[in-house]
Amino acid sequence: MKYKVVFSAERRKSKKSGNIITRSVPIRMRVSFYGQRVEMTTGMRFDEDVWNDILLLSDKQKSRNVTVSQRHRIDAALSDVGMDIHSVHKQLRELESRVDGVFHVFNALGKSPHAEDFKSYFDKRIGITLDVNNNIVPANDPSAKTMAFWAAYDKFVSIKSIECNWGLAYIEKYDKLKKSLSAFRKDISFDTFTDGGITDFIIFLYTHDGNSNSTVSKKWSEVKRFLKWSYEKHYSSNPAASTYELHMKENSMPVIYLTMEELQLLKGLGRRISINIL
Repeated sequence: MKYKVVFSAERRKSKKSGNIITRSVPIRMRVSFYGQRVEMTTGMRFDEDVWNDILLLSDKQKSRNVTVSQRHRIDAALSDVGMDIHSVHKQLRELESRVDGVFHVFNALGKSPHAEDFKSYFDKRIGITLDVNNNIVPANDPSAKTMAFWAAYDKFVSIKSIECNWGLAYIEKYDKLKKSLSAFRKDISFDTFTDGGITDFIIFLYTHDGNSNSTVSKKWSEVKRFLKWSYEKHYSSNPAASTYELHMKENSMPVIYLTMEELQLLKGLGRRISINIL
């Protein structure tokens, strides 16, 4: 299903002066498909000149021509509203992902949406998930959600093992990870991994499996990789894993390897110390 997403600053005149408003202008999103057009607000507001500069920075070729003064003006303007250029781009990508998710659902249903249908599903996108067969998973059926989770997990391992040329040892690692996830929660689903659920899983890896910091970090990294893949494929509507950051204390002491001469020297020192004690 072909569609186009365009972000633009709202153009409207002041009722008092009749001039085009250029300060704190709402940023809107326009989605066009099959001759239909849907316009929605993004929740963001910028001065028109700042928004134009943001568009320049979003274009790889045009961004090369952005001056230092323009970049400083963008940084200052975004800082005033508690944002930066990366967070703006991230929010725009998330909106595009939600749009793509809506069309993915309609493709799975074999339907062509009308404008009102699109708006309705877009607002509900957070609650819509598809299984690996492109069927909508019932929101009130925990067992169906668990089955959909494991089906997506198996598909992830199957696809990635071929794409990344995994060896047997790496596949076995994901088999062990699957056992840890099963032990963590029998009714596990994508909904399990909220910020609180992720924290519970991290604690579980410590208490149940007795893992070290580095092992817990590696296991969570693999689970996060699967969850992000599932979200991108629209098997999950839970984006929490994408933004969750795990901060671990690592051993900062450097490992020093001694030469044979240094080892012999230490061995000789040990003998002298033992003789002096005697």
